[in-house]
Amino acid sequence: MPLDALFARVPSVRARLTLLTAILCLLMATLAFGGVLLLAQANEALRTVYDDRVIPLRQLKTVSDMYAVNIVDTTHKVRMGVLDWPAGARLVEAADVSVQRHWGEYTRTFLVPQEQRLVAEIGPLMARADALGKRLQALLNARDTAGLERLAREELYPVIDPLGDKLNALVAVQLEVAKQEYEQGLARYERARWSALAGLVIACLVGIGVAGLITGRIMGSLGAEPSAVRDVAQGIARGALNQRLTVAQGDQSSVMAFMHSMQRALAALVGEVRANVDELHAASGQIAQGNMDLSNRTEETAATTQRASARLDEVMQRLRLRIGHAGEARALAEASQTVARQAGTQMEEAIDAMRGISGSTQRITEIIGVIDGIAFQTNILALNAAVEAARAGESGRGFAVVASEVRALAQRSAHAAREIKSLIGEASTRSEAGSQRIEDTGRTLAQMVEEIQRLGGLMARLDQSSGQDNEDIAELQLQVRELDRVAQQNAALVEEMAASSEQLKDQAGRLAQAVQVFHV
Repeated sequence: MPLDALFARVPSVRARLTLLTAILCLLMATLAFGGVLLLAQANEALRTVYDDRVIPLRQLKTVSDMYAVNIVDTTHKVRMGVLDWPAGARLVEAADVSVQRHWGEYTRTFLVPQEQRLVAEIGPLMARADALGKRLQALLNARDTAGLERLAREELYPVIDPLGDKLNALVAVQLEVAKQEYEQGLARYERARWSALAGLVIACLVGIGVAGLITGRIMGSLGAEPSAVRDVAQGIARGALNQRLTVAQGDQSSVMAFMHSMQRALAALVGEVRANVDELHAASGQIAQGNMDLSNRTEETAATTQRASARLDEVMQRLRLRIGHAGEARALAEASQTVARQAGTQMEEAIDAMRGISGSTQRITEIIGVIDGIAFQTNILALNAAVEAARAGESGRGFAVVASEVRALAQRSAHAAREIKSLIGEASTRSEAGSQRIEDTGRTLAQMVEEIQRLGGLMARLDQSSGQDNEDIAELQLQVRELDRVAQQNAALVEEMAASSEQLKDQAGRLAQAVQVFHV
């Protein structure tokens, strides 16, 4: 999968940076693994040089020294008397043991073909040298001076020198092989160095390419430098919605493009919110004023309802009085009906009485004479009282006034008696006419009784209607009281609404102040 497609499938910045780090770590691990392999090869080459070349050199040198020193030199020292015979025998024996041990160790190492050929050639020579050593040891043990002298002159160098030459040839082979190993190691080092440099260059190029690709992707995702994006975000956080943003042409998916769209959307939203806040502030003010007016009108309505309730109570009381009066009127109508019947009866009796009036007229005339005499005497008494009042002076003034009034009354009584007397005569003439009229009145009273009966029925219906009106007005009174209670509750609710609208107005003002932070 191409890196571009791979990074396109990794939208997260953290994931992209992690991927970059993973790629760089993979490259470094690859270089480190290659270096470790090269170091392992170099270590193996050094081990081979040490185990198969350096140690064999020491072993070959020891073998050569044993033949050159312990065999040849010991022979000459014993001949010259510098070294005694037992010591020489021990040195020869030690040389044989050392040669066998070191030569065996050498032959067990890795041998190149040239070494194998020389080892095969050295085998017979070493057998001759070993046989020579055994004879030398026997001569030393026997302290045979002549035999030792003969061996030193005739056999020693012909046997030891060829062997030394072959051993020197092996040493030369070791040096040559070590040189070859060195040259191969140097060549491997050069290859490893150039490979490491090439891998480092490739890793750097890949790292730079991947870093550039990720940086390009990140910059493409941001749409600007991170500091610029941060400044824009801080500006928007401070409310600066009028800052100018630079967005590449055709860029619709970067953070800067989205922030530009967000800024425009926020600017439009804040503008709309600001307009709505202004309208809300004005509307809340109008609502508050309307609630105040409504509160006042509600209070007036509640007061009016209370007054109406009080007036209705008064009307109820008056209605109850009217109902009572209607009941009384009904009772009076019934009583009037009874009285009218009685009046009819009495009218009949009155007719009979009128007939007796004529007989009593003479008696009345006599009585009027008596009244006239009483009036005359009263007048005399009034005169005497006036005289006594005059004698009393200031304190009898009131009594004088009374006396004058009494005298005037007596005079009027006398005058009235005279008029009554004249009227009695007229009454006698009219009594007959009165009897006729009383009969007419009796008939009228009969009609009145019928009318009073109809009035009684009407008053009964009026009483029943008044009772129904009493119930209706009582229910109306309850409704008015309920209306009064509701009006009181409405007044309380209107006060709460007024407080809420005032609070809404304050909140709208604070919201307007908060919106002022944004600069569109």
